Amino acid sequence: MKSIDMKTTVAAPAQARRGGAARALRALASMALAATALAGCGGGSDHAPICSDVSIAVDAGHIYGQWCRPADGPGAKVLQVLVHGATYSHTYWNFPGFEGRYSYSNHMNRAGYATLAIDQLGVGKSTHPPSDQVTYATAAKAVAQVVSAVRAGALGDSYGKIVVVGHSIGSLVVLGGVAQYGGVDGMLLSGFSHSLGGAGFGKLTASVVPALNDPITKANIPAGDLGYLSVLQGRAVFYQSGDADPALIAADEATHSELSGFLNAADYLAVDAGGIRVPVLVANGMNDIAFCSQGGGGSTTDCSSAATLRAAELPFFAAATPLEAYVLPNAGHNLNLTLQSQTWYGAALHWFQTHFPVN
Repeated sequence: MKSIDMKTTVAAPAQARRGGAARALRALASMALAATALAGCGGGSDHAPICSDVSIAVDAGHIYGQWCRPADGPGAKVLQVLVHGATYSHTYWNFPGFEGRYSYSNHMNRAGYATLAIDQLGVGKSTHPPSDQVTYATAAKAVAQVVSAVRAGALGDSYGKIVVVGHSIGSLVVLGGVAQYGGVDGMLLSGFSHSLGGAGFGKLTASVVPALNDPITKANIPAGDLGYLSVLQGRAVFYQSGDADPALIAADEATHSELSGFLNAADYLAVDAGGIRVPVLVANGMNDIAFCSQGGGGSTTDCSSAATLRAAELPFFAAATPLEAYVLPNAGHNLNLTLQSQTWYGAALHWFQTHFPVN
């Protein structure tokens, strides 16, 4: 087994220098793994998390991840694998700038949890196969293989518990992957329900173009592949009016990512989740335009309270599944990027501390 020295650095405060590099980890027989130290893993403290770039081999190529862990104390016992939604990348979980206000991962790291925020297959720094090979099946398998690789020691650290956390389409991928492959100790599905309001996402269709024609995404796309798509404008539909910083929405528009046009949500909305027995949390903003009836996008899921959301999801899981729900009032689809983000982070942390304590 060939080994590669790894160096990591403590991420500096947001106003400190950015950059710096380190090469990392060892290659296992079944995977290649490299690491480069990052700066800016959330901001604002001398005890900021330690973050590294990692790359984990999967059948379709490799999956990039931003791996962050607590700077203080013993190694984290619990790893959260974070899976973004459509038109986003790993940065959804650690949105740059804004003095680290919109960093879910940083919040969890400071509470003692390690995080691995990945770019899904066909997104950002991960492998881009031909777009017709990037389906929910291949995306779910890739996430499952990342979890399996971490279990086998791909990150060097050993974790007693691994929980997958999804957002939006990422939640659909997580649900399908856990139902088919298992291998995790818990599952958090945010920006999700089993009733997708097509009119919500439909508001974005007027702005869809081939990712090759978008200056922000074209460098990532295989030559001539028109099946990768980009949404040039319209992300305001993901936010509740009055509960989002206009500067953040502008930054969101300027840093969006590509997605495959061959992802079919129906594939995993119909998945059989009856075999899932690990703790599950389903979380939404009350006015989520895609997955809540209150959002007005066509979903039939009642998100007026945690109780009604849980009641809507119960028929899709077994009675033995420890299923809980959370609703953030007066919020839209992007829970991580709302002005109430800290409230949401606290609710997610409470669920983790209840089911997967690190102390």
